[in-house]
Amino acid sequence: MTVTTSKAESAGWGSIFLVYCYGLLAIASAGKMAPIAADMGKALGSSPQEIGWIIGLLFIAPTLGSTLGGSAVDRYGARPMLAGACVLIVIANAICYISDSLGLIEAARLIEGIGFVAITAAAPSLLIMTTSGKRQTGAMALWSTYFAAGISAGLLLAAPFSATEHWRLPFVIHGAAAAGLALSVGLLPVPGQTSRGTAGNDDALRAVIGESGVLRLAAAFAILTIAGFGVNIVMPQYMAKTLGVSVSMGSAAVAISNIASICGGILTGFLLSRGHSFKLVAATISVLACMASISLFLPQSSVTLTIVSLMVWGFATPGTMVAVVMIMIPRVLKNTAIVGLANGVVVQSGSAAAFFVPAIYFSLLANGIWWYFALLGLACVIFALITLLTIQPTGGMIDDGANIH
Repeated sequence: MTVTTSKAESAGWGSIFLVYCYGLLAIASAGKMAPIAADMGKALGSSPQEIGWIIGLLFIAPTLGSTLGGSAVDRYGARPMLAGACVLIVIANAICYISDSLGLIEAARLIEGIGFVAITAAAPSLLIMTTSGKRQTGAMALWSTYFAAGISAGLLLAAPFSATEHWRLPFVIHGAAAAGLALSVGLLPVPGQTSRGTAGNDDALRAVIGESGVLRLAAAFAILTIAGFGVNIVMPQYMAKTLGVSVSMGSAAVAISNIASICGGILTGFLLSRGHSFKLVAATISVLACMASISLFLPQSSVTLTIVSLMVWGFATPGTMVAVVMIMIPRVLKNTAIVGLANGVVVQSGSAAAFFVPAIYFSLLANGIWWYFALLGLACVIFALITLLTIQPTGGMIDDGANIH
């Protein structure tokens, strides 16, 4: 594979934040569903398990196609991918707003999932291609928080309409946000132009498979997605069932905890950009994550303890540990020409895990088996930590003083 690359436009923090907003839009597609899940179930005559699968359908396309999405970024460019993704999300929200058919809503969620694929493949690749050194570390640390922040955005967007006759309005608001971002593509940073030889997708995929660091990051990201996404979507209903609070209050608690996730991601970027060992950061924070997983689901807990535990969990798991994964993607690559495809592999692993999360967690919720949540969280954190500790960075895309080891 032959590659020539012209110098990319260096992204400022304003441009980096705009790219980040596309990530918020993508995962808000999942967050907006949790507060209105019961209302949708009543309106459509569906069971909690069926609604769980509707939420999970968003991740069908990422589960099957994120690797293809990453390859498309390498071939066609990140900015066109982001524009097309926003158009698909507008269409999907329009269908969900006007339809009373469970089948049409399921189809819309699949369409929305294709938009999710395009964004989660293109946006981080654009950040990697238009930043370097400490700014790249900071940009990827910020990107690592998109999942938590986007879930919060979706929860806060939909929570005011929970248990009301206006439960469809979140689709209007989300669609309008997608339309706005579709019109903002011209403001995004421009990556360097890359031309390839005759090597095809098979060669690129073989190159990624040969990157053991990428595969290990993918495994860690998948298991952290199970833990982080599962807690996010189940906590509003869990708190309502066990603590007697409203679903809206439970959604607000999750949103608060996700602020802690953002803080964890940003702090991780700060530490790693100053040369601290990513393994030491991950090992230290995993202790907090394990403690939080247990305290979250203690029998006869209080609202205060649950919220505090949520904040610690958010800071540690979807915050710090996911940040380590995202920051390390460009640092384990030997072949920098396949950054889009490598990112797609990592995203696809998380999406494959996320597809099964709603059905699993909502089934456990319906059966009232609370301590299973704690055990699942513990297992995920320990497995992810062990995987991260086996990774050796190559420094393939580090241009200046971000010496991570």
